[in-house]
Amino acid sequence: MKNILYIVSTLTNSGPINQLYNLIKYLDRNTYRPFIVTLSHETENSVRDEFEKIDVCLYSLNLSRIIGFLIAQKKIEHLIDEIKPIIIHSQGIRGDIISSKIKKIVPKITTVHNILQLDYTMTYGKLIGIMMYIRHSKSFINMSLCIGVSGAVGDNLKRKFNVSSNITIYNGVNTDSFYTNSILNKEGTKYCYLISIEEKILLRKKLNLPINDKIWITSGSLTSRKDPLFLINNWIKIQKIKDVEHLVLIGDGVIKERCKNIAMGSDSIHIIGHVNNVADYLCAADYYVSSSQAEGFPLAVLEAMACGLPVLLSDIGPHKEIMTLAPEAGLLYKLKNESDFTESLNKMMQADKNKMSVASLEVIKNTLNARTMSEKYQKVYNLIINNRM
Repeated sequence: MKNILYIVSTLTNSGPINQLYNLIKYLDRNTYRPFIVTLSHETENSVRDEFEKIDVCLYSLNLSRIIGFLIAQKKIEHLIDEIKPIIIHSQGIRGDIISSKIKKIVPKITTVHNILQLDYTMTYGKLIGIMMYIRHSKSFINMSLCIGVSGAVGDNLKRKFNVSSNITIYNGVNTDSFYTNSILNKEGTKYCYLISIEEKILLRKKLNLPINDKIWITSGSLTSRKDPLFLINNWIKIQKIKDVEHLVLIGDGVIKERCKNIAMGSDSIHIIGHVNNVADYLCAADYYVSSSQAEGFPLAVLEAMACGLPVLLSDIGPHKEIMTLAPEAGLLYKLKNESDFTESLNKMMQADKNKMSVASLEVIKNTLNARTMSEKYQKVYNLIINNRM
């Protein structure tokens, strides 16, 4: 049995932690045994219990950020002596920095989930953001391999940070949670969905959403990086000219109140906030829309596609990659370009929705699913173990 040690800050519910769960869930347990060490106390939004359910050995150092940078390395080195991992796999700025300092002779890899210089400066401000991405990028020097979650992330590592030892493994959706809500049944060339019109109506009633109108939905944190204000402002303008039905936003964040204030008075914009039943809202909707300015490889978009939604996406690199993989699943529009957004939205509503839905579902089924993602990581593990990478 080959032990793998994963290092993360916490198991707080987030895109990267969900992807870690997906990776571990489909590990070949006849070959690999997963261990996770977390650096800090868990938050209320922790999914630690979910990892326990899939038989992961969990350790927590329960350290503050400052104390963690002082003593976490030694504590993890003692743990390494105990479990003897054949690979150390970290992610996130704290996990990567501490992993890079470990002196034990063990191959170290990291999964990079973002475009560092964009994500950190948009999230933490220019000064702090620059300090963070410079410090994070320096940790890659001591890594055996960096794995980018998209080609855009990998290209950025090479171009911006001169990290030549990197490959791409796309994020994947846990289809047990999403794909089963909107599965394809093929009868000749005709497709139908597991979720019927009647089921969608029941979902909308349950969620207190409009029953008969078209619903566009966006999910994720309400932050400047995701730019929900672009959607809300443009939805209000378009609504004055023509009826484009309803826009639903699920998720929480630092600009939630600004979003509510701008949307105040509009009956067609629904700001729901944080929810635990994302799949229900996605399956109740008709289309998905994203105005993100920066992403790694957005799980929110993949989840929407796993529920059979056509997607309208800003033309950032990772969104372009998704559309390259599934060109008939929707449209791209120029980032922050109001006229192109409006034109693309109109094209989407006039296009064959069923054809776009089929394309969304098929790319998840065939390529962008958790099992496929995990199998690719396991191939990398095997190559590293056999000194072939």
